Amino acid sequence: GDFENCTRIEIEYYNILKIDFLWIMPNLRELSLANNLIEEIERLDTLVNLVELNLSFNKIEKIKNLNTLVNLEVLNLYGNKIPKIENLDELTKLKLFSIGNNNISNLECVKYLRDFKHLKSLCLCETPLERNNEYCKEIVSALLPQLVYYNYSLISNEERCVGRSLNFEMIAEIEEKERDEEETRVANEDKVKRREYLRKAMIEGFDDNEFFEFLMADDVNYNAIRTVGEDTIDIFNDFQEKLYNYSAKIRTIGEDYLKLREQEVERFEKGTKACRKICSDMVEQILCELRMKRREWKK
Repeated sequence: GDFENCTRIEIEYYNILKIDFLWIMPNLRELSLANNLIEEIERLDTLVNLVELNLSFNKIEKIKNLNTLVNLEVLNLYGNKIPKIENLDELTKLKLFSIGNNNISNLECVKYLRDFKHLKSLCLCETPLERNNEYCKEIVSALLPQLVYYNYSLISNEERCVGRSLNFEMIAEIEEKERDEEETRVANEDKVKRREYLRKAMIEGFDDNEFFEFLMADDVNYNAIRTVGEDTIDIFNDFQEKLYNYSAKIRTIGEDYLKLREQEVERFEKGTKACRKICSDMVEQILCELRMKRREWKK
């Protein structure tokens, strides 16, 4: 019972080799296993309420098995043997990340953190990346515009501008790629919404040329038609246009019926809400009358 309700625990300087037995504390919010001999991140998947995790000064060589810790805001991996920042995609709430005194040497690791929109503080001190780059703070701050602190030091606008000017082409290329990815993501979302709309309207397969393409699925380049002659191609084009118009009419009918169904649902919901209000008022009135009669009986 006591373990189950525990929200904070520190197990430091115990020469622990493996992470274990923490499943009995599912409500943990703060956990420190710093200064031990842990080599592998494991058995933390049940600690879904964890907000702060400190695994600094251990012997960890790879970031892994943290994907269930979706509420994590503070992650301290300082003083390990980690060469790469990875496997943190699910930690979207991460605000403070310390990965200093590890074997981080590549800017790709920093680029990886661009998607962590809530990340405000990053520690990379005592890493090969910082030791080998005089303007590491400036470059990192430019690559990660969401950062406020680097190595626990406030980032100035001047430092961010210097970093951007030093790596203008690289950052411009990254931003262009991100814009393209965002456009693709939005387009895919729109397609999904459109398919769902067509499904609701019961007109799947009739969007634009979908029906025609379905009919010609075995000959997408229309090679069989092209080999017959120009006259046949004209007839074929006329057929395609008529089929497109036919699909448009079906689509319009389906959309009109969907609007009618949605209007009916809206009227039903309004009517149901009104009935609930009437019933609630009636119940309240009855209760009020009962209370008054009860007072009369007491007299």
